[in-house]
Amino acid sequence: MISHGLLICSFYLKKKYSKHENQIYELNQEYDYDGIKYRNVFSLFDQFIENFNELSDDEKMMKMFCVDKNSVMLENKKDYAIESGTIHSGAYGTESEITNKNTRQVMYLRGKEDADIKQFNYMIFVPSDDKDKKITKGIMLFETIGTFGVKTITTKNMRAFFSEKYGLTLETRSISVRIFLEKLLKDDNLSRLTLIKNKVSKDSVDNIFINVGREEKTFIRPKL
Repeated sequence: MISHGLLICSFYLKKKYSKHENQIYELNQEYDYDGIKYRNVFSLFDQFIENFNELSDDEKMMKMFCVDKNSVMLENKKDYAIESGTIHSGAYGTESEITNKNTRQVMYLRGKEDADIKQFNYMIFVPSDDKDKKITKGIMLFETIGTFGVKTITTKNMRAFFSEKYGLTLETRSISVRIFLEKLLKDDNLSRLTLIKNKVSKDSVDNIFINVGREEKTFIRPKL
């Protein structure tokens, strides 16, 4: 079974070429640039998504990239706001034979111009402001499929777009998934844990119903 994982990074935005902390953008506050006002950081991301709504070609990285505009969802809660969606991306530049594993027959000859497009989920998390503290850092999570991921090309496109469009520099810092989960458990902030086990039968008759072969358990406020 192909493994799915996460790449997690923190991020913040600061005025381009600035070196002072007071030039860091407060993510939940309005941002004014060249006479255009943006409600908060998610308004900036909205423009990024609009710009990359169709597949673009990064010839240097030899990758295609776009954000599925119709998949994007923004949810505002009391303590945080969270945006999620799907990124379409894939590399090209190599030739290969697409072969059926059962028949051993070559089904398709992949050329150098053929990009292997996959769908990756992403999520952006920004806490709400406190009375005494304005939030300047958020978290981005990117799905990985096997050895493939989209963190590098996504943040690269964001840096270029934010710099040109808003006069902002995007800074990111990688976060260890293990440290992230350990802190989540240590601070007792884990509200729900869902374990999903998929075991599909080789007999097609057993898989007539969509929920067959799927076992799901949910623990509310788990203590581990």
